[in-house]
Amino acid sequence: MNRGSIGAATGILTISLVLYAWADSAEARNFCIRRKGTCTKKPAAASLPVVRTWGDLLDQPMIALADGSTIRLGIEARSAPRLSSVFVYCLTQDAKPIRRTTEVPTLGPMAVDVRAPDPKQVEPAKINEQLAEPAHRDPYWQLYALSIPLDQMGKYRITLRDARNVVTAAAAIRATDEPYHAWMPFGLPEELRPLDDKDEDLDLGRFAAKQLPAAAPNSSGSFPIAVMNVEKGNANLSRVPLPAGRPRPSDCSIVLKKNRSRFQVASTRPLIVGASEGWEKLLVRWWINGQPVRPANSNDPISLNGGGRVIETRNVHFDLEPLSESLGIRPGDRIGMQVLYSPSGWKHLDPNISSRLSPSMVTLGDAAVAMVSNRIEWIAP
Repeated sequence: MNRGSIGAATGILTISLVLYAWADSAEARNFCIRRKGTCTKKPAAASLPVVRTWGDLLDQPMIALADGSTIRLGIEARSAPRLSSVFVYCLTQDAKPIRRTTEVPTLGPMAVDVRAPDPKQVEPAKINEQLAEPAHRDPYWQLYALSIPLDQMGKYRITLRDARNVVTAAAAIRATDEPYHAWMPFGLPEELRPLDDKDEDLDLGRFAAKQLPAAAPNSSGSFPIAVMNVEKGNANLSRVPLPAGRPRPSDCSIVLKKNRSRFQVASTRPLIVGASEGWEKLLVRWWINGQPVRPANSNDPISLNGGGRVIETRNVHFDLEPLSESLGIRPGDRIGMQVLYSPSGWKHLDPNISSRLSPSMVTLGDAAVAMVSNRIEWIAP
């Protein structure tokens, strides 16, 4: 080969390398957008829209997955106070949920990467494609929800991937420093009460008021948190609220009552609780002389053993001993109390603390919504 041929070949190679580098550049991608049809550009991941009701979620565009099934996605909020949680939603009729083979959180057919402001995980974990049959066949809407606990200040980055690790949607959630009175677990009962099969009310036993680590309504995302019959029509769903990490004032459908040391939680809708561990779905927050009691900064979690009978009731009773060293209540103090019922259980906000998961599925959309009681006050004897 003569020098001219070698020079020509070198020139062609140089031009090819330059064109290859340009084709992968941002300028080339912009050129592809300006000249439609001249390049093939991978579509960007969808941004999760904020939704509050079933109707809002049904109004979102359908996203087609590789297997031909379709989903609709949404998020409860783009910002929330630290020590609260935010729900991410996936609504489908035919998509097969991923059964986890690693510690990757799932949202029905989606795997979810959660990057905290101070992340401990650098690379997103891969998932193995392992799909299960849908929990319900047509004509049911299946609603999956995953709670994102916000235990740090700053921006959380959420990425949703399908079973083949293709990014489908993304969002950012900002945990703010706005004042927020966080919830706590009830704790374990000091005294258990036997369940009377003839009594439609549930007696949880006797508790001592305690300062415990922060917790929030939970949903694991592995199982549908609610299902709706499509044949009933979408019109009835337009105003039905979605389950949420921070229940809104309109979700107050339970009443807290006190008679001496005896307390009652009465609901207009059925409460689905464990007969032996009814407190697994109840959270509480306290006030002393009008000041909120902050959650404890400790690694002393409440660990419950699930299982056993599940009953449906509209009245839950318990006894309470408020004069405990944990809260520092003294005789004459004015005590405030409020209760939250979460159908899908609760979760510690600290990721280092083992949380209570309650993946029970309910059959009506509004029955999956957490409910907040009124606030009551009394003077410590």
